[in-house]
Amino acid sequence: MYSEINAANSFDPSSFNAADKRNTGYFRMENTIPTIAEIGRTHCKILNTYATQQKQKRTSQKVHCYSRWGTGANDYETTIISNPF
Repeated sequence: MYSEINAANSFDPSSFNAADKRNTGYFRMENTIPTIAEIGRTHCKILNTYATQQKQKRTSQKVHCYSRWGTGANDYETTIISNPF
């Protein structure tokens, strides 16, 4: 079965290594901005907000994505998707 999550980084197709459990392709489920060494990569993570510290009554759910496109400190895009589900 083909999965785009396991595809190569579009800026550096040689970066893909199927044996690497950490996925060296273009997408990772992380809540950090990709480093300058990771140009072309996107990191996305689901963030939940709860009404209490005991994580009861989820009040919101958002997906935060960061996509690196250049070598500058601010050369990335941030996308926040509210209530994606």
